[in-house]
Amino acid sequence: MLLRGQSPAPPSLGAADSFAVLGGSSVTSTGSTVVTGNLGVSPGNSISGSITMKVGATYRNDSLARQAQRDATSAYNDLAGRTCTANLSADLGGMTLGPGVYCFTSTAQLTGTLILDPANDPNAVWIFRIGGTLTTAPGSSVVLLNGGYEGNIFWQVDDSVTLGAGTAFLGNVLAHKDITLHSGANVSGRLLAQGVVSLADNNVSLCCDLITLSPATLPNGTICTVYSTTTFVASGGTGQYTFSVSSGTLPDGLVLIGGTLSGTPTKKGTFPVTVTATDSHGCSGNRLYVIDIGCPPDGPPIPLPLAKACEAYCQKITPNCGVGPHTFSALPGTLPAGLILSSDGMLCGTPTTPGDYTFTITDETSGCPRRYSLQVVCNITISPETLQAGTACVFACQTLTASCGTPPYTFSVSSGTPPAGVTISPDGMLCETPTTPVGSTFTVTATDAKGCTGSRTYTVPAACNVTISPATLPNGTVGALYDQTITGSCGTGPYTCSLTDALLPAGLTHTNCRISGTPTTAACYTFPVTVKDANGCSSIISYTICVDPCPITTSPPLPTLPDASVCVPYTHTITASCATAPYTCSLTDGTLPSGLGLANCTISGTPTTAGLSMFTITVTDAASNSGFGKYTLLVTQGVVLSPAALPSGTPGAPYNEVITANGGTGPYTFLLSGSLPPGLSFTPTPPTATISGTPTTVGCFPFTVTVTDANGCSTSVTYTICVVAGGPALSGWGMVVLSILLVGAGFVMVSKGDLHA
Repeated sequence: MLLRGQSPAPPSLGAADSFAVLGGSSVTSTGSTVVTGNLGVSPGNSISGSITMKVGATYRNDSLARQAQRDATSAYNDLAGRTCTANLSADLGGMTLGPGVYCFTSTAQLTGTLILDPANDPNAVWIFRIGGTLTTAPGSSVVLLNGGYEGNIFWQVDDSVTLGAGTAFLGNVLAHKDITLHSGANVSGRLLAQGVVSLADNNVSLCCDLITLSPATLPNGTICTVYSTTTFVASGGTGQYTFSVSSGTLPDGLVLIGGTLSGTPTKKGTFPVTVTATDSHGCSGNRLYVIDIGCPPDGPPIPLPLAKACEAYCQKITPNCGVGPHTFSALPGTLPAGLILSSDGMLCGTPTTPGDYTFTITDETSGCPRRYSLQVVCNITISPETLQAGTACVFACQTLTASCGTPPYTFSVSSGTPPAGVTISPDGMLCETPTTPVGSTFTVTATDAKGCTGSRTYTVPAACNVTISPATLPNGTVGALYDQTITGSCGTGPYTCSLTDALLPAGLTHTNCRISGTPTTAACYTFPVTVKDANGCSSIISYTICVDPCPITTSPPLPTLPDASVCVPYTHTITASCATAPYTCSLTDGTLPSGLGLANCTISGTPTTAGLSMFTITVTDAASNSGFGKYTLLVTQGVVLSPAALPSGTPGAPYNEVITANGGTGPYTFLLSGSLPPGLSFTPTPPTATISGTPTTVGCFPFTVTVTDANGCSTSVTYTICVVAGGPALSGWGMVVLSILLVGAGFVMVSKGDLHA
């Protein structure tokens, strides 16, 4: 028998058009299932099991999945309101149907074969409105004849759908509840459920043709070199294509615009990237590409400006290419001694050794190295700046030293004549027995191993015997102010002092024979000080200042420790600076949060109560020195449920609300105590639970939902769902039943409208 009606208009599927499978709470698969088209779930986010995506992508409760679920619901409601062409019995097996709207007041089943005949109308549409469940027997099939399109077949099912093993099914299934496919059942169309989609060794195809992309591979590139422009071409789909990167990341500097890949790569590396082409029907195909971006071939070293030994030097290293900021690095030990490369590319410092240097600096942003060359020329300096005064008729020697050249050095008098009693050996030993109170001037030249020279002019002072005090300087403490004055005597005032600031303890300087400042580093420092009187007589003394460690402080320095959470194990270690190991920690004020303890300087345990605790921890080191830190520690509440309240329902109207667990440690378990309104059911799908169904009884129904996390922490929320009159218009038996219920509850309702099957 052939039934035929006027072909109805198809509903709009909107964002759901690109989904082959779309579940409400979850999608599961046992065995191996192949899906051609997008796979999604919303408002749930669980997709599990073995599912091979032949075409399309997976979406878990993101913006696209949520919009697709909203559009599928709109299409479901649109189909539910269509006028019936014919009312059919429960079994579709053996029927041949032309286009039209076919209605079932309750359940429908398919045993055998259903034939759909479009009569050569490529735009023919079939709509099946089923008031209960839809079930197919094993081996059943839907056959489409004479050029029809599977995408124009729509199954609107008020309850659940079950396709038996080996069923060959066609069309778009929009189910109010669950969709279940048994082993070997295949669908050419879409499975759009507001509940769970359960799959088992199935093949679900969106009715999309296979879209292919070319080229098969992409050319590799070189940083700072324009990339070979490549245009993607798609075939096999319908209409215009759009191209996008669906996974992975393009090399820095490359962009995909309108199907054309171009730009200038700025970072080396191997970049796997998937390019997806989508046609005008929302069908898509993709191809995985791997782009290798390499460094330019190595060329001769790039010369840097000349540097002088022992003289400050600074040079900016320029990046290979690309937009900053750039980070630079050099292998340790390869730069000229005394120079340091900062991460921003500044090569600065004071080179100490002449020579020709070649080294490699890597632009970490691009990942590519470049070789540089730097010549450090000699800049020989002779020390000391002045000769120390001798004591009349007392033999004494002092050593002249040279630096900033290539050792060994040879010393000689290059001009002037040393006074009687003064000799200078080639190794720089100057010895004297002062015999005259009158000074004498001469020049000493030092020649290094490479023939570089440097000179200094000296004046041998008259015989003097300046005395310096104090004989020793007191020690200092890191972080404590230091102030000491050096004085001269046994000469003619005023006196001047000379010393090298670089040899002083870090943080100290000297001005007019006064050493002052705040030491920053614990160590012992030895340095010479020369004191000269008004006549040029001078003496030199060597001082040692030992800087003691700073007072003990605890770490972290901030008063607030990382937050803890009820029922979640917590651990945090207190460390100490300026303390001599081993050291101990003790709680000297306040209390730790309930459930936490302090042992071996570690706060640990499992908090039991939320709140803010304030306490003091004292550190005592091996030398019996101590220091303390005051801390606060916030313990936050564990697992919580949202929302705080649930909306009311209406008799006869579908109800669906999701309760979500947050905080604590997953996984969660849910427990419902009390009674839901008749017609509603409680479905836990951690981390959410869904209350859904169609309430039948007016009234307010309190119940309690308890969630327990993996640590055993529980939270309970008592909800009340009130079912009140005022939903969609009803007539017929629906109005009679609802009126009896409302009158029995003390309500009177007058309603007009039509009941659509």
